[in-house]
Amino acid sequence: TNCLMTGNSGAQTLVSAVSAASLSVDSCTVGTNGFSNAAFYTTGDFALHGSIIWQPEMTTLDPSSNLSRVSAVSLIVTDDDSFYGLSFLESLNVSDRDPAFVDADIGNFHLRPESFAVDNNFTGPATDIEGYPRPVNLLHLNGLGFYDVGAYEQQDKGDTIFSDGMDRIIFN
Repeated sequence: TNCLMTGNSGAQTLVSAVSAASLSVDSCTVGTNGFSNAAFYTTGDFALHGSIIWQPEMTTLDPSSNLSRVSAVSLIVTDDDSFYGLSFLESLNVSDRDPAFVDADIGNFHLRPESFAVDNNFTGPATDIEGYPRPVNLLHLNGLGFYDVGAYEQQDKGDTIFSDGMDRIIFN
């Protein structure tokens, strides 16, 4: 829960859960990792909720995973097609839209205000990865939830018109 997986590299997969009863990833952001195969491999139940898996050169779920059940809810993934065709899939709100990070190339995985991930999740932990409160409902145009998808919650910046302390204009 509330994790950021970035800058890792290896031969096969980012996370491999072998002989595990289940693997659960909740409110995480995964990006700019270098692996030849997939982000996740597991042999048990797999729950992926409220997370962004943005790996343009990599599939999200290793097709050789021996899964009994997959639950995918409120996701933004590079390859949403890796989930289709699974007869045991419970899926809701899975998208392959660009998450619109501030600047992933330099490691800034915060969401830009126009991101599809803002207010696009139904549930989540009480705080984000930096300890800021969740949810912060910004009345985003997608209207699909209150929590942001991924590790970071977009915070209310307050009044931007009078943010410099000037609260009136006086005409002479």
